[in-house]
Amino acid sequence: MAAGRWHRATAATNAAGPPPPPKPHFDRTMLEAILSRLQCADWPAYLAARSPTPVANVTPGEFLRALYGPDKVVAVFRDDSEKKPLLWPTSGGESLSSYKFAPKGAKFLIQPGDGQWHGTGDARSCRSEAACASFPFMLLESDAADTSAWLSVLGQFHGQIASICESGKRSIHAMVFIGAKSKKEWLARVDPMRDALVTLGADPAAMKAVQLSGLPGCVRGDTGREQRLLYLDPQYADGPVLPICKRPVIHHKKEPTP
Repeated sequence: MAAGRWHRATAATNAAGPPPPPKPHFDRTMLEAILSRLQCADWPAYLAARSPTPVANVTPGEFLRALYGPDKVVAVFRDDSEKKPLLWPTSGGESLSSYKFAPKGAKFLIQPGDGQWHGTGDARSCRSEAACASFPFMLLESDAADTSAWLSVLGQFHGQIASICESGKRSIHAMVFIGAKSKKEWLARVDPMRDALVTLGADPAAMKAVQLSGLPGCVRGDTGREQRLLYLDPQYADGPVLPICKRPVIHHKKEPTP
């Protein structure tokens, strides 16, 4: 009887397959190895000097146009819980200027939308997977690594970084071009790099296909700090795949401060 139960239990275990691999976790030793290859005393100046486009005084609208062009629809929110966003640039009557100051900083959906609301009742939304017209971007941010260390990771990242922005608090948001048309394609491109990035400090909760990011040029009310743009590459889809640390220094003409 006992032997029969053992055989049935063994058969059930074998049918279920092997246990899933352990989830990746932040490894400070790995991060320090990366950090030793690239250190900087002034990261804003370092990134601005290698940014293909000048980052000083870029408005929220200029930022969105640089990344999405004039034809894509981008949902912009005053906070994470807002259900009715501004659909830039199609919303009539309301402009991004009213989003300049928000309690926790204005946010935007990183994937361009179709400009439509999906679902019914309380589930009706324009920030869902169904509302995304394509999936060109991945967001990288870190709550585990300190700012300087995380910027070192981003500076050495071998991929097409479109922008880097301060959150107005302690984290840094990087928009990485993935170029996927669907969520399935997005997952196929992101999943192979996910474990390595999490090991170096990337927040796995932020590595979702449908994700909000801080909108550069806006001020976070609870800290009084700007969500400052540090790096911007409007040619992210066509330019060479080079780490920022391998890009040449560009002597941008200084723009007057308004």
